[in-house]
Amino acid sequence: MLAEAYPLENLRQSLLSRQRWHPYPTAGEREAWEALPVPLRQAHILRGEVAQGRPWRPFAYPIRWRKTRCISRCRSRN
Repeated sequence: MLAEAYPLENLRQSLLSRQRWHPYPTAGEREAWEALPVPLRQAHILRGEVAQGRPWRPFAYPIRWRKTRCISRCRSRN
């Protein structure tokens, strides 16, 4: 049903390639940032300013995720 509603060729024309896609506008894409509603933009700026003084902590989940993935792979081989 989805394939009928969204033909592959239409998706190819609508979606960006992996090389061109990024989840947020880059710093050089000012017009996209300026298009945000002012209250939303101000809220994000405030969150950034508050977080600016905090130390960055490394994420702990990638190690666990890699370990889980390895265990899953090893089990599937047996």
